[in-house]
Amino acid sequence: MAKEIPLTDGVLQGLARIMGDTSDGLKGSEISRYLQMAGITDYSPGITKWQRLFNAFAVYQNTTQCCNAILNFCKYYFEPTRFVNSDKLLFEQQRVDANRLLAFAGYEISPRGGIIKTSKISTISEAEERANTLKHELQARNTHTEIFRFCYPELLADDYFHAVEDALKGLFERVREISCVYGKDGAELVDLVLSAKAPKMLINRFQTDSEISEHKGFGAMLKALYSLFRNPEAHTPRIKWPMDKTEALDIFGIISLCHRKLDKACKISL
Repeated sequence: MAKEIPLTDGVLQGLARIMGDTSDGLKGSEISRYLQMAGITDYSPGITKWQRLFNAFAVYQNTTQCCNAILNFCKYYFEPTRFVNSDKLLFEQQRVDANRLLAFAGYEISPRGGIIKTSKISTISEAEERANTLKHELQARNTHTEIFRFCYPELLADDYFHAVEDALKGLFERVREISCVYGKDGAELVDLVLSAKAPKMLINRFQTDSEISEHKGFGAMLKALYSLFRNPEAHTPRIKWPMDKTEALDIFGIISLCHRKLDKACKISL
């Protein structure tokens, strides 16, 4: 195998912190075994785990002027079977964190745990774009483009809480844009815009019983979204409102459906 160019100290330290994390990283005995498997000398076995890894990586690179064994160490660490009976979410979380670093050197850890070569990046925003998983999953699900318009920075940061919050704000803003009813929000906005007696906006022809029922159901869905998620998020500190990726994706699916209904909506001329 050809010699791979050494990684920067910043990348080495970041990788060492991930794989030597006190709670989620390797145990001391595992570090010894994995360094031996990768062919890297363990120079300081008695110190903090991440510093121990960093020292071993740094000395190896200074001696060999390549990073081959360090990439092999990463492959051993990110072997998917290591995580399958413990924390499957941890694998993806740490892989994303590692890929943000490795992108600067032109490498990436694949979902199978292997190392693949990619084009190098040079900015933090490029690293976020490359490593982001929430945005990619939403794109794979053909999520409505309006969601990306309203919460793109939060998606790039995998910030589930604020991404959902801004996506919901964007949904109600779009209702205001289409209906030209401004200055109102939540149930008050929905009741005015989608009133069954004097609607300001329609999502269908509003003629048959089924169409009228759909119109009313859409209004109920909007109010339920606001009540379930928008209201609590607006008044609850993030630390007391935990949200994982699965829940965020489910909410985005509902918001995406609402945007597709709005694609067919039209303002009622006053």
